[in-house]
Amino acid sequence: MAQEAPKSLVKPKDLAIYGPEKTSVVAPINSDITEEYSSAGEAIKTVRMTINEGWRQILYTRDQIDYVVTTGKAHTEASIGMVKDEMEMLKDEENIPARVGFIGGGGLLGLLTAAIRRKGWVGKSIFTLVGTGLFTAILYPEDTVQFGTDLAEEGQRLSKIAINFVQGVQPEDVKEPKPSKSSSD
Repeated sequence: MAQEAPKSLVKPKDLAIYGPEKTSVVAPINSDITEEYSSAGEAIKTVRMTINEGWRQILYTRDQIDYVVTTGKAHTEASIGMVKDEMEMLKDEENIPARVGFIGGGGLLGLLTAAIRRKGWVGKSIFTLVGTGLFTAILYPEDTVQFGTDLAEEGQRLSKIAINFVQGVQPEDVKEPKPSKSSSD
């Protein structure tokens, strides 16, 4: 072998199957990190400040509501005390004009309620009686309870008389019911 030609080696990248080498453009690294950090920090600071301001508003509103509630409680207690004093004054035996005015006011309130609801003569009379009765019950609660008890007893007595009359039974003929076997156990 006489003279051999020097062998030239070909690199794979030089083969025709690969296209020309692409040069990629690398973005320069931003050295202004502090600028991006400050804008992110400002955004976080703004959000935090907004949340804190909202929280302060909620606390302020809560304080206002507490103030209104405590004021309302104090006024209610004072009003209840005044009403109790007024009721004691109304219950005084010598204060007849105030009692008559109170009960009459209840009747007038019932009449006005009936007039607003456009009731007839019977409706106005019933509403007036109910208003008068309610205000009387407020003024005399013990007597009202006694009246209710007496009314129930008298109603039962009269209903028994009516039943006996309808059945044609004389009161002397009425016998006590025999106790049942189940109630004697």
